[in-house]
Amino acid sequence: MDIVLGIDNAFVMPAGILIMSIIRTQGDTTILFHVLSDGVSEHNKGILRSIVDKNKYCSIVFYEIDDNLLKTLPVRNHLSRACYCRLFVTEFLPPTLSKVLYLDSDMLVVDSLKALWETEISNFSVAVAIDQSYDDIMYINTIGYHPENGYFNSGMMLINLDYWRKNNIPLKTLDFIHKHHANCFWNDQDAFNYVTAGTRKLVSYKYNMSNLRNVETLRIRKEYHEDVRNSQKNPVIIHYAGSVKPWHRDCHRYYYNYKTPWLSLKKQSPWANTKLGCSPDIRIAIRTLLIQMFLFIFGSNFLEKLTPIKTKSENDKHKESLNIIYERLK
Repeated sequence: MDIVLGIDNAFVMPAGILIMSIIRTQGDTTILFHVLSDGVSEHNKGILRSIVDKNKYCSIVFYEIDDNLLKTLPVRNHLSRACYCRLFVTEFLPPTLSKVLYLDSDMLVVDSLKALWETEISNFSVAVAIDQSYDDIMYINTIGYHPENGYFNSGMMLINLDYWRKNNIPLKTLDFIHKHHANCFWNDQDAFNYVTAGTRKLVSYKYNMSNLRNVETLRIRKEYHEDVRNSQKNPVIIHYAGSVKPWHRDCHRYYYNYKTPWLSLKKQSPWANTKLGCSPDIRIAIRTLLIQMFLFIFGSNFLEKLTPIKTKSENDKHKESLNIIYERLK
């Protein structure tokens, strides 16, 4: 089994926990971990090697992505540019490989991957699971294709490398990113959805279970509800999607029960004594609170002095719109 991860130094601990979970759940399966690295230090590589070397069936190899390949790619939301490492699987991985299983590092494998790995994809570009917003028209409209294509989560992708090489999937994905990044919500995930439309195979949600909320509240068509419910009870891959992760003290939403196994593995890992940090959500909340306190103490006039003054034309447009509204309401 060939498994691909894309990481930077910030995601070494989550990647290590993920690797531990894979090793412990796959028995005597021979596994080669391919790590596409965005500036990971030799010290951190050594830590990951020490985890893998404890199992005689597993090995690990690192590929350093050239900074010039990543620095022009846009970064937004809580995602880092390390997400883009997977775009270079066909360039860095051996040409003898016909398929690989890509996994985001904010995941935990809790059951056998054998059935997923053996999924027949010779006539498909990739095997994926639906996203919790599979039928969200906002995402569909942003990408610009037919709603029947749906929207998948790219945290887990069983990639047909032969198909990707033959059809230049990475190049097409990069082209989409450069042309449409201003409108993309989720960087290359949006691009993968567009480029692989009509050529992908859907597998069970249990291979990318990313939400424990009531299925009725998710933006997915009813035909997938039963699979989602079963997957929430018996996942194979848990995906801690979103900005709040198990390594954040404030991780509580959606993952009440499934945060515990991640923390259990952490206690047995080289990061047992590493303290949990705060999520970006908490940092944003604290910043907002500080701003509100500042305004309460000093008043809003001080902040207005720091705010760029709108041009006369912009002000005129706003006044014109307001005048029209006032007239209608008279």
